[in-house]
Amino acid sequence: MRHRSHHPSKPPLAPADREQPRSPRAPRASMRRRAALLALLAPLVAPATAAAQSSQPLRPLGGEAPTAGIRLHTPTPVGTGDASAIEINPAALAQLEAGSLVLQHTELRSTSRLQGEGDALFAASPVPYLPSLVLGGGLQWLRPATAIGYADSVKLSLGASWTPDPALALGAVWTHFWSNDDPALDRLSSVDVGLLVRPAPWLALGLAVRDLTTPVLAGLPLQRSYDLELAWRPLGNRRLELGAGVVAGERRGDLDPSLRVVAEPWPGLQLFAQAQLVTRDFYRNGDRVSDLRGNVGLQLALERARAAISTVVGRSLAAGAGPLGEHPGTRSAYQGVSVSLALDGARRAPLVQPSPRLVQLELSGKLTQRRLIRLVQALRALERRADVRGLLLRIGALDAGWAQAQELRAWIHRLRRAGKRVLAYLEAPATQHYYVAAAADRLLIDDAGGVRLQGLGETHFYLRGLFDHIGVQPQFVRIAEYKTAPEGLTRRGPSAPARAMTTARLDDVFEQLVQDLARDRRLPPARVRALIDHGPFTALQAQRAGLIDEVLAPAELRRRVQRNTRAELVPLAVVARGRDRWPGGPAIAVVVIDGDIIDGHSRTVPLLGRELVGDETVVAALEAARLDAKIRAVVLRIDSPGGSALASHHLWAAVRALRRVKPVVVSLANIAASGGYYAACAGDRIFAQPAAITGSIGIFTGKVNVGGLLRRLGIGHATSLRGARAGLDSPVTPYSAEEERFILQQLQHFYRQFLGAVAAGRGLTQDAVHAVARGRIWTGAQAQRQHLVDAVGGLQEALVEAQRRAGLADDAAFELVVLPKRDAGLLARAGRLLTPDQPSDASTLLPQVLSAALADLPLPLWYARSGQALARLPYELVSTP
Repeated sequence: MRHRSHHPSKPPLAPADREQPRSPRAPRASMRRRAALLALLAPLVAPATAAAQSSQPLRPLGGEAPTAGIRLHTPTPVGTGDASAIEINPAALAQLEAGSLVLQHTELRSTSRLQGEGDALFAASPVPYLPSLVLGGGLQWLRPATAIGYADSVKLSLGASWTPDPALALGAVWTHFWSNDDPALDRLSSVDVGLLVRPAPWLALGLAVRDLTTPVLAGLPLQRSYDLELAWRPLGNRRLELGAGVVAGERRGDLDPSLRVVAEPWPGLQLFAQAQLVTRDFYRNGDRVSDLRGNVGLQLALERARAAISTVVGRSLAAGAGPLGEHPGTRSAYQGVSVSLALDGARRAPLVQPSPRLVQLELSGKLTQRRLIRLVQALRALERRADVRGLLLRIGALDAGWAQAQELRAWIHRLRRAGKRVLAYLEAPATQHYYVAAAADRLLIDDAGGVRLQGLGETHFYLRGLFDHIGVQPQFVRIAEYKTAPEGLTRRGPSAPARAMTTARLDDVFEQLVQDLARDRRLPPARVRALIDHGPFTALQAQRAGLIDEVLAPAELRRRVQRNTRAELVPLAVVARGRDRWPGGPAIAVVVIDGDIIDGHSRTVPLLGRELVGDETVVAALEAARLDAKIRAVVLRIDSPGGSALASHHLWAAVRALRRVKPVVVSLANIAASGGYYAACAGDRIFAQPAAITGSIGIFTGKVNVGGLLRRLGIGHATSLRGARAGLDSPVTPYSAEEERFILQQLQHFYRQFLGAVAAGRGLTQDAVHAVARGRIWTGAQAQRQHLVDAVGGLQEALVEAQRRAGLADDAAFELVVLPKRDAGLLARAGRLLTPDQPSDASTLLPQVLSAALADLPLPLWYARSGQALARLPYELVSTP
């Protein structure tokens, strides 16, 4: 490393951040305090100071601490969204959504008093599975200008930021120096900490405390400095950002104000400028001199890469003085130049729009509600992308309900109305998969595949014959005749009400299937019914029947679609962009209820892939949404067959309390029945797809008496009771006639409570609700006619309605918050790994018949307490091929 000589024209002083005598104009009180402090420190620092003076010359004052690194384009504690934030404020690393790599070179005049010449490499990335934690590092080779007086050095930075709240970030960085030519700087270490607050999408506050540990340089501690900036985005996005800040020295009382402006007139082009006023005792005579310093530059961006260049300027404001370090009368304020190259994991809007794109979307595996929410977010962005020409939909072994299939179809039609061309490529689609694909502009199929268009079918299992054989006696009391949930345990076949409900529902969904396919394929409904009756079809047969437009081998797919659409085929992830605004602004929360409703906390049943929704977990999420000021409205997304009546009532009460404060829009997914509808009826407006399953307003309870089984197994038992009904929930004795009458009376109370909740939420009388209740199941289309549902629609329509009720403009940007937040613990993640979203999940390890039987039977019957009141759908709905 080369040694830098001192400025030849004027004798320098010690560094800015060490104690030095003030000018004669300094207040006397301040001088007396400083003299007293020096007198106390003199015995400690005198030997070290003398040694330092004997081994190296005094250093001139450059305004920055010797621990400062390379000069960035706009050194702001609010951050610029890349890894270089670690140099100014480690908390600003929290803005990273993906990995970031920054290379920078700064070249300064040798006579400049500015510090920060050299080369730097910065890297940072969020931690996988812990997105609130971002780690970063930097390696810098610093070559201070001659006038600075410091020798060359290498600076290592290791830091991290933590985001406990979307509007708050904390950070810390440890730095270490190596210098062959400066023993005082060699092996020096320091710690900086930072804070970033972003309460709104247009406001941010950054604070960095540098040299927190006051490292000792040449025998004297460096002063702490505080860098504070308030940034304002008047347009709420990156188009314009204004910043005003100040850097304050703790001991010397330095105050260096700064102003900053960043403008992005169009995506991918950024113009920036920053000015700072620095006042110091630059020379031995004690005169305080002010420098005006700054940067002016521009940045050009592609989707993943950015290049920036800025000119470093500076001028002394002393009378008759020229630029920094120059002789008086020199006019040029040029001090140097900085250039940088940044690579981003998160995509940004590019300066040059790429060639038109055809986005490929793979649909396979289990379509959970949280996965559907992420998909809707991506499709909302896709709809507005001018460079996206269309969508190639590839449907594999998709596991979704019929209502979800209709949501996907609605999005295909929405994209087509937005001018996007939608192509669907199939291999061997089942009825439901073909139903989704039929909404596309054009259907293509693998030449080795076929269309398994076979209609609809359901199979339900009844265990009473098995129970009679092994000596098990199930006993259940229900309200009313359509509440057929216990029939899988108590009967050998369906009752007349159960058969009537199944017939009505299948007829309705089948008619929806026929009419939708007829419109999509421009065929008469009678022709569609005939084709369903004659399926399945080979690929060529399907093409001849008008079900498919083109037979195409997989190897030819990319070339053919790119040629026909004149667009580049890219995955959906390629068109995802980073955040265009700071978090903390208006938000809409989506509270998910996706599974059987139970008392207590939510949990997952491994292997079976079943979600259990705990009332305590969801109530806490609803309460958090109610108290969070940034959340303007809530969408309640329900995919639940119900469960515990008490837990369902708790959910209803929490939704009703939230509705008094904020709009609550309900979106019914595949199933929102019984306890699921109990929670839904408290919302302002309910959306459902025509094939959704809802209603089932009823209640039941019971137990399974295994006393006979124990006797057959030779297991005896002795029960001692005190009280007339002490054995009510006993698993080894049956209900008496008096106990059944008592249980029915208790159920009547819960049923009336259920009716009252629905009547209050839907604006109906209890008699009107009872007429459509009694445990009866309805499709979404039927429920709308019965005034149980307000409008046809899915999650997208619910979000639009919530946005309107929240007072947000149609094109307003808002954050989508999904609640309850998933447990990020190791045990929770391990449980989710056992039930992945792919079709080859662990549940397929079970025999198909056993898996179907377990899916068909109401899971709460197996984990509910004996005698617990349940509001639950009679069975699960499983799609057939």
